[in-house]
Amino acid sequence: MALLRDAQSTGLRVSLVNIMTMDYGSAVDDMGQAAIDAATGLHDQLGQIWTSKSPEELWAMEGNTPMIGVNDTPG
Repeated sequence: MALLRDAQSTGLRVSLVNIMTMDYGSAVDDMGQAAIDAATGLHDQLGQIWTSKSPEELWAMEGNTPMIGVNDTPG
């Protein structure tokens, strides 16, 4: 968040923030919901920084990288 706030305050154009929505470990029962929650959390955080952007513009700034291949957590 500090890095993004600094980028915004100095006028740096941020077009994409990519999070890794995967591998939450065995403490999470529903990794799909955890990924959705992470994406929604990022959306909310971006909205706190870029307050003039619409929800659609904020979603367009967001990238999500899911687990590609075999996860190291059984199930």
